[in-house]
Amino acid sequence: MAKKGNFFIRLCYGYVGRYKDTSKMTTKEVVEEFLKRKGVSSPREFFQKRFVGIRQSGAKLDLEKGGIAEDTAMIYRKLKNDEQAERFYEDIRKNTDDVKSISENINMPISDVVMAKNHLFYEEHDLDKGHIRFEADMEIAESWQRLVNGDFLPKDVVLVKHELLESIYMKQGLSYREAHAKANLKFNYEIL
Repeated sequence: MAKKGNFFIRLCYGYVGRYKDTSKMTTKEVVEEFLKRKGVSSPREFFQKRFVGIRQSGAKLDLEKGGIAEDTAMIYRKLKNDEQAERFYEDIRKNTDDVKSISENINMPISDVVMAKNHLFYEEHDLDKGHIRFEADMEIAESWQRLVNGDFLPKDVVLVKHELLESIYMKQGLSYREAHAKANLKFNYEIL
């Protein structure tokens, strides 16, 4: 249930509403749940972590610019883009036909595509910001859609191979950072 209010309150309701019924929760409870899920103690800490440092979104490990003093319009645009990416990720999570299409389109075993999808879109990982899913990323969402549609780029295939290999390395006990770096040696989505 979307609530009216400032951007942060709407963000909290939108995010928490994906996991819980917020209709009987107070705004304070929704904000507290949001902060807990994001692994932070205050809205300020959320925005600082969100816009400063490293963003972990799977095959990409982005160094972000700026910080809390960044231009407000730029922050708003970035949040809107992230919200759109989140919606795409939710659509991907709901899609049960995509792995078959991708498997056929790139001639990869369906079990490998399933493993890559689970790793990238469903599973939680020990990341810098806590035990969470990868952050939604518009470029990755667009790559996934191109793979489903069959009009993919070479880098899109690298995405699936990177996620598969990274998942294997993590299941062998490597941390996310170690697995990411090792998978990049063979399949580096970031440089394509």
